Amino acid sequence: CFLMINIIKKYHKKSQAGFTYIEAIMSITLTLVAAGAISFGVSKGVRTYKSIYLKERAIEELIKYTEEYRMMVAYGERPLPGKQPRNGHKVILYNPAKEKTLGTDWGDKAEIVEGTLFHIITDKSDETSGDQSGYYNVKTWIEWEDQYIGDKSFKHLAFEVDQAILTKR
Repeated sequence: CFLMINIIKKYHKKSQAGFTYIEAIMSITLTLVAAGAISFGVSKGVRTYKSIYLKERAIEELIKYTEEYRMMVAYGERPLPGKQPRNGHKVILYNPAKEKTLGTDWGDKAEIVEGTLFHIITDKSDETSGDQSGYYNVKTWIEWEDQYIGDKSFKHLAFEVDQAILTKR
């Protein structure tokens, strides 16, 4: 047994301390791949968040716009027929100047995102039964360009409500 240990010690090289060059390169490569995957995931998450934020802002603006025209009809104003206005009402959905950046300027400069609001109000007073002073269908929609998901794509949201005139003139 003692002889066997001496033979093993003679032919066995002493183990090396530390890492080899190949092991160091492999660990650096794996670290870079992991960091790249994490940064890609974070940037995709930010783009998705901003796209959802634009949609929420568009819904808020569309609700305000729809309620404004419902109130006008309920009060008894007679709206113009057809799609109004021709070029739409412009509203700002996202303004990067209002974001807190903590003094850093990373990546591209974000652009102001505008939405365009439209409406069509149709008189349906002759389609209703009963003694009403007026009945209207109010269709509103908003269009905007979403630059945060892939190529720039146009988005669209719409509401349609019926409104009776509540006051007689």
